[in-house]
Amino acid sequence: MMIRSLIHATSAILASTVLALSFAAAPARAATITINGSNCTWDSNAQALTCSSNTGGPSAPSGCTLSANPTTVTAGGTVLLSSSCSGGGAPTSYAWSGPGLPSTGGSSLSTNVAATSTFSVTPSNATGSGNAASATVTVGGGGGGGGGGSGLANCTAQGITVVSGSAIPTTWGTGGVWYSSQAGAFGDNAVWVFAVTVPAGTPASSTNGFFTISEFGSQPTPRQLTISTQACDFRGWDYSGVAGPLASCVNGTSCRVLYAVQTPTFANLFSGIAGLTAGTTYYISARNYSSSGNSCGGSNCTAVMNVTPAQ
Repeated sequence: MMIRSLIHATSAILASTVLALSFAAAPARAATITINGSNCTWDSNAQALTCSSNTGGPSAPSGCTLSANPTTVTAGGTVLLSSSCSGGGAPTSYAWSGPGLPSTGGSSLSTNVAATSTFSVTPSNATGSGNAASATVTVGGGGGGGGGGSGLANCTAQGITVVSGSAIPTTWGTGGVWYSSQAGAFGDNAVWVFAVTVPAGTPASSTNGFFTISEFGSQPTPRQLTISTQACDFRGWDYSGVAGPLASCVNGTSCRVLYAVQTPTFANLFSGIAGLTAGTTYYISARNYSSSGNSCGGSNCTAVMNVTPAQ
């Protein structure tokens, strides 16, 4: 009887010990979870972690700037306006303002400037508008960046009329398309002139670039196209550029001249490529012409100029 009571008492003690142990479990401890790019909230009642992204999704363009090339021209000179944005989403449309500009257009526009003017552009996309950017072009004597009157002295000396009154500036390393109808009448004894400056320090080209003039909405017209350090250089071709243009095409209704940054050598006589020097401005001159004389026979034989940049 005494042994049975002792066993019963021992069992009761063990049961109470187990019960005590079950209530002695360690309490839950708080924890912090960090998820980059999200906002998270812990619901202790539902034992759930809810997160939402704070990356912002698509954004409007930002860091937008506007450049003018050249920044100084003679009255009526042509300027290339170029917009770019360094941040935000990519622009899909551009709102322009300034004398002679359309209200909308692409990332770059060419315009003739009659008086000192300020031009502005606001790039935007589906998310919204970016910051407005502006550039001022000054009208003065001499011209700038190869687009002014001093660069056209050779044209004036020959009594040649330059379409739009000045050289159209192009940006090195950038392609483009221009229509003569936007610049002015392109008839006989008129020259359509473009200018390009090879930036100082530009390395030798790995691929050739080229200027190509073709018919656009007019009758087939033989033309001549040259590239030289002076505008309206229609002398005989000289690959060295000393006694004539570095490259020349004549008699074709579609004419093309190739160019690359390289030292002109005897090999250029066979390749026909104009060897350009870094830090120098060159002029690309187009006229309606055949070896038998003028070829337009009218006041305006419209054309299109395409530029593919050298790399």
